[in-house]
Amino acid sequence: MQELIIVFALVVQLPPETDERVASYWLYQDHCLNDARLLARREENYHPIVAFCRPEWVNPAEQKVKGYDLENKVNK
Repeated sequence: MQELIIVFALVVQLPPETDERVASYWLYQDHCLNDARLLARREENYHPIVAFCRPEWVNPAEQKVKGYDLENKVNK
């Protein structure tokens, strides 16, 4: 059984009144925050977007985590 690791979930709401959805999981907080800022600032959006990052425990064998190499368990 793979152990859980703490990662950062990129959470998006379209529009802000709707339920939150996790768009992706990131190993590094800076990478997650960068994507959240880019999504929230896009001018071509028809509705305002709320995007933010929050820490979550995930099993990397079940969820793809950007920046985590499952084969070698090495952080990229």
